[in-house]
Amino acid sequence: MNRLIGLEMKNYQYKKLYGHWGNEIIHIFTTFYEKEAFDFLMRLTSILCEEDKKYLGDNIDLHLDERNRLHIRFDKQKAFKNIFKISRGDDIIKVTIIIPQSNRTDTIDFYKKIGLII
Repeated sequence: MNRLIGLEMKNYQYKKLYGHWGNEIIHIFTTFYEKEAFDFLMRLTSILCEEDKKYLGDNIDLHLDERNRLHIRFDKQKAFKNIFKISRGDDIIKVTIIIPQSNRTDTIDFYKKIGLII
């Protein structure tokens, strides 16, 4: 998580869950506000390749839910090698981003403005 987030690990909550086949899943939850949140978004923007940013832009409806939360899944094995690649597989690190925007269009425009999607 430190590699992905790029911020000091603090105020994280951990919860151990189990998948359908009994596999262990570690749910890590934290909340960032203001500067930390913006720093995280800019880090995420900087580590995503252009191909993934375009994929997100072209498929935003698959990643933005009805409450305008952005869901991104990263390949877990590549992340351990400091390569952050969006994945559609099962062995993933899932990141959910919630930003206080008034509607879907504003949310998408914000992600475009910071360069997270193209």
